[in-house]
Amino acid sequence: MRHLKDRPNKKEKNNVKNMFKSLALALGVATLGVSAMAQDSGPLLDALVKKGVLSDKEAEDIRVNLVKEYNTTSAGKLTISSFVKNLQLFGDVRLRYQYQDVQTPRSASSTNNNNQIVDTVNDRYRYRLRLGATYTYDSHWSSTVRLETGSTNDSANSDFGRYWDKAGSEIYVGQLFLTYKTKFSLFDSTSTVADGKSFKTISDPGVTVGSTTLIGRAPKQFLLGGAFFSTDANPEGVATEFTFDNVGVDGLSFAARGAGYLTSNESATAPTTNSSTVFNSGDGGDGGLFVAQFEGKYAFSTGVLKGANVRIAPLYLQESGGTFTSTADLKLADGVSSTAGTAPAAAKGNTSLGLLSVIALPGEFNWKSDVFGLFPKALPQQVFGTYGANLNGNARLTDIYGVAQQSGRLHGNNTFWNAGYSIGQNKVKGDWSLLGEYRWIEAASIDTNFIDSNFANGGANAQGVVVSAGYNLTDAVQVQGTWYHSNPINADRSAGGIAGPTTAAYGANEFNQGQVDIVQGDLIWKF
Repeated sequence: MRHLKDRPNKKEKNNVKNMFKSLALALGVATLGVSAMAQDSGPLLDALVKKGVLSDKEAEDIRVNLVKEYNTTSAGKLTISSFVKNLQLFGDVRLRYQYQDVQTPRSASSTNNNNQIVDTVNDRYRYRLRLGATYTYDSHWSSTVRLETGSTNDSANSDFGRYWDKAGSEIYVGQLFLTYKTKFSLFDSTSTVADGKSFKTISDPGVTVGSTTLIGRAPKQFLLGGAFFSTDANPEGVATEFTFDNVGVDGLSFAARGAGYLTSNESATAPTTNSSTVFNSGDGGDGGLFVAQFEGKYAFSTGVLKGANVRIAPLYLQESGGTFTSTADLKLADGVSSTAGTAPAAAKGNTSLGLLSVIALPGEFNWKSDVFGLFPKALPQQVFGTYGANLNGNARLTDIYGVAQQSGRLHGNNTFWNAGYSIGQNKVKGDWSLLGEYRWIEAASIDTNFIDSNFANGGANAQGVVVSAGYNLTDAVQVQGTWYHSNPINADRSAGGIAGPTTAAYGANEFNQGQVDIVQGDLIWKF
């Protein structure tokens, strides 16, 4: 039992109370310093008032002091709209050296021997700048804007040189989209069961359904590796994803995705000629890309695979043709960008656009381990791969190369696949990562406007490897090295599958280049 002399006197009580006041003020200032928006300290002060630590007047005095403190800081000079609840700024810079060796066999129409090689070697010095902000309005709505260098659809790179002028340093809109998210439960219930001599209530959360919709120019919303849909590409349109968690089995979840993107916006108007025998339209129509995907994911919670997960996500991708009146940065069948303002040659649209009905099966397996004790800690690892085929490959190849369809002659040019392994991550100082991947992309398997522009110089009819390694010098600064090596799948156009006219012979387009080696060294920092 405690003696009276051990009880705190009035002075000690005041000291304790003052200590809590100081602590409250310190926590408020700390919160203020961390947040760029001077987060409201009201809930903390209200809790201290309820506990009797502070009076209403004392809490109000602390609020006033916090406001005064905030207004003297640099953060206090930043004013944003009242409907913005949170603002996140982000950005990164990349300096790149690139060695590029493209070996191109001469065309059959050349006066030189067709077996001769044109070997083009380039040293390129490049940079990339990206600046962005995400505005959060409430628990459902947010928007993102990202500005970046580089004008093409699959790269934000600009080149050094030209005696330090700023040509190529123009800033473009890389991303601009509105996001809506929501989450709710289905089939949730409670039940009462016997528990010894009493009863207890058990809650069943049912199925948790999440929904995310992106509207505008946004990152892809579906699972398909960067080999076949570049991570630098930001398609324009609407994408929606529904997720379903806790679906009967612990660790099992599903996702359903759908997207509609605009690929060509034809500005021509009405048909120019319309008679009983001739119909010539001056408007070939808008082009679009439509994607549907269903994903299954299972996360292991017990046993030797505890913490690992596997994802399998069948996908269907459909592209319509469309026409263009201005295609400055568009990859056409000739393998180079067309001239801005040049109208398409025919109302049916540009070759290599459309005639794409792809089915694909991407999958990945993720886990952590120390690789039989080789490393001091468990490292994240992944095995990944995709197999896909273009159901309109025969017609697409005929359209690109201008050859007549013949049964079996064009067979074997409509598939793509890859397989790879990665270990490590690049998040904080000292982190490292390694990646190895094999790729196979046939000539009519997928649109070259989508695929990774580094591999095979952005062309199809190519197979080869990608090897990459990265290391974090600090939490924000990273070095990265990557080697892309590729060779043509069909190396002799005069024999077998793709015997096209001389205009489509080797050297004429990106679908028929020779060996390509690209080595990149990157210095990356975030802010």
